[in-house]
Amino acid sequence: MLIGVSRKAMPVGMTIPMRYVKDWNGEFMGAEAAGHYSSIVVTLKDKDDVGPFAAWLRAEPRNLRIEDSLGEQFATAISIVTWILLLISIVIVTISSINIGHSFFMQVSERQREIGVMRAIGATRADIRRIILGEAALIGVLGGTVGIVLAYGISQLVDFAASKARDFPFKPETYFDFQWWILIGGLGFSIVFCVAGGYLPARRAARMPPAQALAQN
Repeated sequence: MLIGVSRKAMPVGMTIPMRYVKDWNGEFMGAEAAGHYSSIVVTLKDKDDVGPFAAWLRAEPRNLRIEDSLGEQFATAISIVTWILLLISIVIVTISSINIGHSFFMQVSERQREIGVMRAIGATRADIRRIILGEAALIGVLGGTVGIVLAYGISQLVDFAASKARDFPFKPETYFDFQWWILIGGLGFSIVFCVAGGYLPARRAARMPPAQALAQN
């Protein structure tokens, strides 16, 4: 007789009240088996907790084992892929920072007379440095904003295409997780690396003597 469905029931499989399980264990396995658990199902909030939790289970004095290690292997694979993608992203951002620095070196060379005029009318080295770094930060803000908008737009297209595909068990509503700290962090990385790329050109521009800058054609 079906009397209801519990929210704590297993998504796939059969869920039986604990009292029936104890009675059956006592009847078929003996009284001692009725008071012990042969296995338990643990649900973790975060996939990154699978590895530490497995290590905690195997440590003394528990000496427990995981019946199905597929989840642990899958979590390890995801962590490795995540670190690889992170390293690739850092390399890409570093190369972009070098390119930004090269572009600013070219701009400083082309704007020597402009810098010389600003120094001649009273601009200090700190003022010149702040101008160059401010321009680099502005490029970082614009580039980071465009990147975030493009990333969100592409994610919407991917989710839309996935929604039209055939359904499968546990199919997520979205394949992306846009947390506010991720968006702010991406924008911050863009600004920091742009400013880092413009630091040496700004330092060179600030140290340029006004007479030498004005003498350039």
